[in-house]
Amino acid sequence: MGVKMNDTKFIVEKYESGEYMETSGSLDSSRTIILKTNIPLYQAKNQLFLAFFDRKIDINTLIVDRDFRREDVSWPNDLKIKIRNLWMSPYHSHSETYANTVLETRDFLNEIKRILKVPLESINLGTCVLISHPVTNSAENVIVHNYAHGIEELESHRIHVQNTRTNSLEPEKIVEKWQLTKPEVGRHFSLATDDLPWALRVLRTIEMRPDAQINFALSSEVSSYGITIPIGDGTEINVFVSGSRQRLEYVLNFKVDEINQSESL
Repeated sequence: MGVKMNDTKFIVEKYESGEYMETSGSLDSSRTIILKTNIPLYQAKNQLFLAFFDRKIDINTLIVDRDFRREDVSWPNDLKIKIRNLWMSPYHSHSETYANTVLETRDFLNEIKRILKVPLESINLGTCVLISHPVTNSAENVIVHNYAHGIEELESHRIHVQNTRTNSLEPEKIVEKWQLTKPEVGRHFSLATDDLPWALRVLRTIEMRPDAQINFALSSEVSSYGITIPIGDGTEINVFVSGSRQRLEYVLNFKVDEINQSESL
């Protein structure tokens, strides 16, 4: 029921009979301002959002702290915001099922879509769900957590999956999809993991494809080669593993490049 901007948090509370109708707060650098109101709280919250955001401002990063209940993600109908980056707090579905998490994520993205003036530069979903949606498809960068299921269906230019947990056959669908759709040069999907054997197993699986070519120019500290797959129109898919044994994080990369560009990597 409130908004936090920089170091100040504004909270709407119901005005009780006998109270002073005033604004209260503290003088330190991190303060809370309590706004008392005798109108319905949902109307007060809408007025608060409009007071902060319904103006010609450019927000670099908007952090949304939510738990996916519809009453918590409702915005004023006429609210439009120009946001570069949208970050959402880590979330686990109340119902603890993947299907319901998908539905709740889609509901939230539908709400976000209504307030955006322009496409996002980046969005961190804070969930394990990857779904094709106008908000995620139009964002330049998408970050999700744990699962890469359905990643091949997304049209985002850049997707990064943190702490990837999926079987070794799932990422190969990216190659199959991109061979059909021939996405733009620079399209880049990456899957981070602490399981190097898993990442190398995916690489070896893709290496078995009849159109795969070993490319030593894609070598790294953790792999002596990468895989290149031509997809026509002067472009190719480069699959390689990057990362550091010292940091214990490895990234499986799928990237569309112009042919021969990988030789200079």
